[in-house]
Amino acid sequence: MAYKEGGSVDPKKNLQLSQIIEQTRRANMPVATLQSILKSCENSKSQDKSYMLEIKSKFSDGGKPEEEILEKATDHAIESGAEDVKVIENNLVQFSCGKSNLNQVVGELEKLGYKITSAEVEYVPFNLQPLQDSELEVCQKLFDKLENVPEVVRIVDNIA
Repeated sequence: MAYKEGGSVDPKKNLQLSQIIEQTRRANMPVATLQSILKSCENSKSQDKSYMLEIKSKFSDGGKPEEEILEKATDHAIESGAEDVKVIENNLVQFSCGKSNLNQVVGELEKLGYKITSAEVEYVPFNLQPLQDSELEVCQKLFDKLENVPEVVRIVDNIA
């Protein structure tokens, strides 16, 4: 998908591909596997193939009280260019930033000593929409059907 959307297998010319390559490195994906996928994409430009690499956005700074972690992480978010930070379960810290500066934020946080477990571009709704129970049932049926379609790799919604 990143190859198709970015139009190039050269990570210097394709921001999305660059981010995915960085994610695979952090997930310890073998280089040969990644090279095989890129070569396959380049050789079959006319075919629509997608490869899903699912990685969550969490950064770790373990063992300290939550307030201390949040205070330190907030300072580091400002330094690194992140827009938001929050402590989630098990002393994991999640930073949010725009997709154009994801690699910069990740790099800066690594320099500050964070062990980055994953980073990805996610769709976050601006406005959540509350639904009635009957509407939720219809949406759930639709989601169930969509999940069975091989071309659907992720469903994003704005349901409150």
